[in-house]
Amino acid sequence: MITSVVSFAIKKQTLVLVLLTGIFFATSLPGLFVDVLNTDGVNWHTRSRNFMESLLSGDFESTYQAYHPGFTLMWLSGPPLYVLGEYMESGGFSLYGKDTYLYYDYLAKLCVVLASSVLFLYSLIVLKLHHSLKLALVFGLLVILEPYMLGQRRLYHLDYLTGYLLVCSFLSVYHFTQSKKLFTQVRKRLFLVLGAIFFTLAFLTKSLGIIFLPIPILTLILASASPRSRVLAVALFTLVVGFSTYLVVPALWRSPLHSARSLYTKISAGAIEIGYMGKKDIGFAGGKENVILDEVSQNGSVDYYIKALAYNLSPGTLLALAASLVYTAYLVSTKRGDKPVILSGITVLVFLGVMSISNKKGLRYGAVFYPFLFYIMARLLTAIKSNITLGMLFVHFLLLIPQY
Repeated sequence: MITSVVSFAIKKQTLVLVLLTGIFFATSLPGLFVDVLNTDGVNWHTRSRNFMESLLSGDFESTYQAYHPGFTLMWLSGPPLYVLGEYMESGGFSLYGKDTYLYYDYLAKLCVVLASSVLFLYSLIVLKLHHSLKLALVFGLLVILEPYMLGQRRLYHLDYLTGYLLVCSFLSVYHFTQSKKLFTQVRKRLFLVLGAIFFTLAFLTKSLGIIFLPIPILTLILASASPRSRVLAVALFTLVVGFSTYLVVPALWRSPLHSARSLYTKISAGAIEIGYMGKKDIGFAGGKENVILDEVSQNGSVDYYIKALAYNLSPGTLLALAASLVYTAYLVSTKRGDKPVILSGITVLVFLGVMSISNKKGLRYGAVFYPFLFYIMARLLTAIKSNITLGMLFVHFLLLIPQY
């Protein structure tokens, strides 16, 4: 009898998370066909098509398309875009004609929305397993309601995908560490493997992701387990990252060591010259300056992404974030710090530290670390009585309606 009740409760909670994911997916669709266009989208159409052509012809070295390196995005959207492109061209249509481009671009964006929905559901499931259904729901609603995040997940680009892969990696690894005997349960080991795979996909989406490698390693080192178990966990994580990289990057398939050195040189050179120094093929990205609210933020300005928070996020979210940071600081000062919140905070600081000294900055890059801010906020909101939390979220939604 008790087993049946527990089983029913688990199924009911899972259904709630699936329904919330349905809302996430449904809210991503309006306007996706004609309203959401970005200039880099065309570049990634071409790269995804070239990726597939190189893959199918056996020219694996040429599957490397850009320093980003964007492999995850190209694997997601490359196959359907290639099939649609072949179909269009066989009928005598241009991929970029006025009557065909929107369909081609819509399919590309839909691939990202579908992948984001799967990652969203996974994050909710892990949050429910490790924390509670309430925290999973609050986190999910914060992500769904925020207009900036809604806009980002409808772009055919890398940043939102990178951020959500990173947060899924973090949640997986942290959930794995919540046992004094790390390797006693097969299911627990699965979360470590998934965490490593998500991390691999994150930095193979955008090379920026590699700067967050210390976070999962630190999470494993701080686990409440024996030193031997922690060393084994770090070793397994590293091994899975290496093997996953080999599987996802076709350029490594024939000559892994030689190709790895070549790719490292290309990606690091691109990240330094374009990402850090701001150089482009001609001139400089953004004219060596970045603008927030009509105010020029010079290269190297440490406050650019702090100002970007005020520009990107809604007032209600900013208030919740400020309260969460104060609450977290209080817990740390009283030595009652919440470990996952502190680790999330370190993740944010790593991003701010590295990206603030980079010449190339952009408002959309915030999508990489914002999911960690939402997690911190969700931890605070779940510490409040449920009816108060629900009321706050409802008022927050009402205030956001004009922005949708």
